[in-house]
Amino acid sequence: MTAEIVIMNKHGVALAADSAVSVGTQKVYNTANKLFSLSKSHPVGIMIYGNATFMGIPWETIIKKYRKDHLQRNSFDTLKEYSDDFLNYLSTSDIISTKTEDFFIKGRITTITKKLVMVIR
Repeated sequence: MTAEIVIMNKHGVALAADSAVSVGTQKVYNTANKLFSLSKSHPVGIMIYGNATFMGIPWETIIKKYRKDHLQRNSFDTLKEYSDDFLNYLSTSDIISTKTEDFFIKGRITTITKKLVMVIR
């Protein structure tokens, strides 16, 4: 279970996250990074929780690639613009191959189908 917190007032924002990550049901490691700087030149952070990967690729890798490929030449006026641009990057970049997308979609469909069959029985 992840603990993340944002504290803000008119003078600034503070972000914090725990470093624990569970593997399976029993093993816990206390070395995970869940808080990243989205931009090197602007005070924009991103926190992750739930799964440390997106379609098998670590969030840390995706965030660093986005920052390198996209934010070196772009900046935005609002956090919503950063958020929208990052989500657009996820859906349009070549960081995730079509083969990987197909693999994860088929896996998700298989999981849902198996659960439905169990419910029907």
